[in-house]
Formats: sequence, C-alpha cells, structure tokens
Amino acid sequence: MMPNNRKIELVDNEDLQHTLRFILKRGKKENVYDLTVILVTVDPKCIESEKELNRAIEFIESDGINTIKRIIREKDELFTLNNTTILVWLKHTHEAGADFVANRIKRTLTTISKDKLGHELYFLVGTYSESTALDVSVEEISRMLASDLKMEENCQTFFLNRLKLECGTKLGPVFSMGLRDASKDLIKKELNRFGYELETISRQEDLIKNFGDLSHNSVLVMGQEMSGKEIELAVKKIRQNRMLDCVFLLIYNDETEDIEDLINGTILRPEKDTSGQELIKHILIGYQMSLLKTITKMQATYHSLLESIRATSHKLNQPLQIIMGKAELASYGLIDQKDLSKVFSEIKKNVLLVSDINTKIARIASGQN
Repeated sequence: MMPNNRKIELVDNEDLQHTLRFILKRGKKENVYDLTVILVTVDPKCIESEKELNRAIEFIESDGINTIKRIIREKDELFTLNNTTILVWLKHTHEAGADFVANRIKRTLTTISKDKLGHELYFLVGTYSESTALDVSVEEISRMLASDLKMEENCQTFFLNRLKLECGTKLGPVFSMGLRDASKDLIKKELNRFGYELETISRQEDLIKNFGDLSHNSVLVMGQEMSGKEIELAVKKIRQNRMLDCVFLLIYNDETEDIEDLINGTILRPEKDTSGQELIKHILIGYQMSLLKTITKMQATYHSLLESIRATSHKLNQPLQIIMGKAELASYGLIDQKDLSKVFSEIKKNVLLVSDINTKIARIASGQN
C-alpha cells in the first residue's frame, strides 16, 4: 500500500512549458493573440496504491480523453502532458467560459469514473485566460496554472478527498491484537476477496502508533490471548485519543466483563461462535458503523468550516466599501490635491486588509486553523 501522503508529480514543468510555447507560436501564426487553457490532472490524494494509479491511468486513456473531447468544441485542442495530466486549449474563449468548461470537465470525469471504476476519481483543474498573451512568459503561465491546482487541492482536500478515501471499495484496515492464528486465518479466508488488509499489533506499547492515517475508520479486534485487564487498558488508551473516536472495538474474548469505556464497540464470545462466522459478521458491521461515524464527524466539521468561511468573507465588505467610496471620490475629483496622498494611503491599507482576509479564507478552506 502506498503512503497516504505520497506525492504524484502532477506536471512535468518542461512538458507544460514546451506545450505552452507551441500553442503561443501557433496562435501568433494564426493571428490568435488571446490564450485560454485548462490544466486537468488527477488529485494525488485519491490514489492510494500502484494498482489504483494504473487503473486511473487506464481510465484517462480510455474514457477521460474522449469525455473531454465531447465537452470541448471541434476547434479546441487537447494535449496529454503525462499519464494523469491533460492541457486543453480553448480558442476564442473568455475567462468565464473557461471556468464553465473546467467545472463541467471536472464534474463529468468524476461521475463517469464512478461508473467505470466503482469509485470516484477526483480531479484538479487550473485555468489561465489572457486577452493578449504575447508579452506573458510561459514560466508565468505555468506558475499561475500550478497555483490554481494547489488552491484546488487545498480546498477539496479536507472533505471531498477524505470522504472518497473513507467510502472507497477497500474494506480495511482491520487491526488485531491477541487474536489466535486460527481466527486470523479465518478472517483472511473470508474477507480477503473484499481487498482489505489485516494488521497485527504485537505489543500494548505499539497500540496507538500502529494506527495509520486511515485508522480512524477501522476495526480493532482484541482476541482470546489478552487478559481482561489488558483489554480494559487498551480500550482506555484508544478512547482517550480523540483522533481514534471512530475506531470500532470488537472484543473477541470469553473472559471479559462489561467495560465502561466500550463506546462504539461490542463484546463477542468465541465459545458461542464455533464457526467463526459471527466474528466475520461483526467485523463487517463494525466497519460500517465506524465509517458512518467518521462521515458524520466529517460533515459536522465541514459545515463548521463553511460557517467560518461565511463569517470571514462577511468581513470583506467593510474594507471593500471604503476602497470603493474613496476611489469614486477620487475619480470624480471631489478630493483636494493635498489630501490625495492620505486617501491613497487609506486605500492601500484596506487593500492589504482584504488580502489578509482572503488569505485567512484560503487557510480555513484548506482545513488549517
């Protein structure tokens, strides 16, 4: 399995700049001096393994390119930069038109990928539009496109990408601790076809650090080889860690009594489960309960983020009103020459305030404090 924080090289900068130079040269030759392009790439955070990456590449080659061609016009052109990145050249298109096409491409590719792959791929799109692009360097255009992609990534990382990872086809991980080999073999035999992974935790000291980035929607099975005190201590450790609120705790032990801290969990008696099928069933149920709790928690955080963004964006109104008011007075000549310096100083002060507020909005949207 790939690490969750792996980075896929989204754009080969040389290929992007080479393609932009080619487009500008063609435009000049055809007396087309405007430039409107869309950069489309797979969001790396929705790719968790080499297998998923290969399937994403196959999807883009077989369905993604044809889908984009159906959306754009015949006179527009499409360039593949690498296996996961496409540059679209929209001819004689205004910036607003580029945003419309970009959103349609993104939405359509995501929808079709779910039908073809069984789960959604998420895409990042960057747009650049300039009415006269002759004097703009390809390095600057490339930088602005990359900046657009980064902003997209920040804004959809917290909820959309994470939600995809939680709702994907993979069942695991399921962690086991103190579980007998026969029970582990049964889990592998019965649930392996779902594509899940079983990870064994050997020591109490390793309990928390063994939970990876995706562990907050997983199942921990504590088995027959653990004492009641060991199980109670493990449950207490997990429930004291707020990052692990959603882990479903399945105690598979005949000796354990009721545990006060056993929230989002259950006790199953092996002596009443001779076939082991109850264990399999409860792992499946536990995983779904963990997943639903994770999604509910994420939605609450997501709505809290939106509320913070709304409140912060409302603060933009005051400096914008001041800027507009001062600018109108200056444009109508209603400010004395001696006061112009003070007025422009105040406008600059409020422009910087708008910039600070905008930075805060971007930070909130990316899930940062």
